[in-house]
Amino acid sequence: MDHGDMKMDETTIEGAVHAEAVVNSFGEGTVNVSHGPIPEIGWPAMTMDMPLLEGAEMMGEIADGDTVTMMLLKDSNGMYAVGAIVADQ
Repeated sequence: MDHGDMKMDETTIEGAVHAEAVVNSFGEGTVNVSHGPIPEIGWPAMTMDMPLLEGAEMMGEIADGDTVTMMLLKDSNGMYAVGAIVADQ
């Protein structure tokens, strides 16, 4: 994933984990997704509500049911949250 246009600093982006997911719905500060295993962080395949970081970037038009690539970053509590969602072309 090209991070060139993102407003985040390089330290934040360095620790990013990328995962493909299907967007089920957006909520207040969250996105519900279904994703396959994410071995980099030890997560099995699941459907879950993910918090959106403040200022999370949405790249492209994204609607419920779309397959996307998520950029996951650790929040201030050390938990993973969505820093960006990129629509798959």
